Amino acid sequence: MKIIYLAVQNDKYDPKRGKSYEESAFADNLRNMQGVELIEYPYDKILAVGKKAYNEGLEKLVESEKPDLVFAVMYTDELDLKTLDKIKTMTTTAGWFCDDHWRFDTYTKEYATHFSYPITTHVGAIEKYKKLGAALVLLSQWAASAKNIDEAVNLPKDDVGYKYSVSFVGQKNYYRGKWVEMLAARGIIVEAYGAGWERGRVSGAEMKDIFRTSRINLNFTVPQSGFGIESWGRLLLKRSVNRFVWNGWHFFANIRQWWQQRIPQIKARSFEITAVGGFCITGAVPGMELYFKENEEAVFYHSIDDLTQKIQYYLAHPKEREAIRDLGHERTKREHTYDLRFKKLFEQMHLL
Repeated sequence: MKIIYLAVQNDKYDPKRGKSYEESAFADNLRNMQGVELIEYPYDKILAVGKKAYNEGLEKLVESEKPDLVFAVMYTDELDLKTLDKIKTMTTTAGWFCDDHWRFDTYTKEYATHFSYPITTHVGAIEKYKKLGAALVLLSQWAASAKNIDEAVNLPKDDVGYKYSVSFVGQKNYYRGKWVEMLAARGIIVEAYGAGWERGRVSGAEMKDIFRTSRINLNFTVPQSGFGIESWGRLLLKRSVNRFVWNGWHFFANIRQWWQQRIPQIKARSFEITAVGGFCITGAVPGMELYFKENEEAVFYHSIDDLTQKIQYYLAHPKEREAIRDLGHERTKREHTYDLRFKKLFEQMHLL
């Protein structure tokens, strides 16, 4: 199967920041799928040639390569609607929309019907797509890289061999900082790593080691504040390739977006933790029950009090904790890797 793949190659278009999540998660896994020929046409080309030439080049590429699928991971306004409509007549097209819990009304709805198959990770958006006229919307989800599954060997056992009691890996924001402070006030010290934390960022290998050797890995799903700089920026401005432009003054859509930013969403972190054999406590996000059995394959928290009690309980009950860890790893191995996600999507698109 020949796929033309469109996405951001460098994080926020900046090579100094390293590879984007799309590059390490989507592109790397598609390259390694048996029977897939991947032709990459990254959005980053726009910085050199401009959006008009990029879209013209995409049309020519589709005409010459005759792919089975054009797969786009949506980011900002890189793709022209007329281009999408034209290539949709030439082959199957799919667009992966990342933040439909808050971005549907001000972004997704402008693009969704211009793909053969829009793909969402937000179960609550399915009916919105159908009302829009995108009846072929597909529900998928973030996942883990298949190559990380093999690393879940020689895990700590019987509460021996751990380096950390409670850890968190991820960028610091206001609410994550407050929750770590509240846990500390209750006697639970969280060793936090990532941009903004005192310990700073860690490499991919270090992150996997933290997941494997932590008794408890936290996945915070604390919603965004509605009054922070980032929230107001998302409300008033939107990214256009590598710069900000004014968002349309669609008052009611913007108000909905502002409110919906506080809806917690499923992130890849739960799958990444369990992939390498880590025990995960994650926020009880709507839809999470589709991917892990609560208290059997992962533990869900519902409040700061609930999280406190569950951390204390599972620190004191290592055998139960490690049993959940092992079942969570098996579930991720069996269902939650990107190659499995893509295979299911390709089957739903009748490409396999």
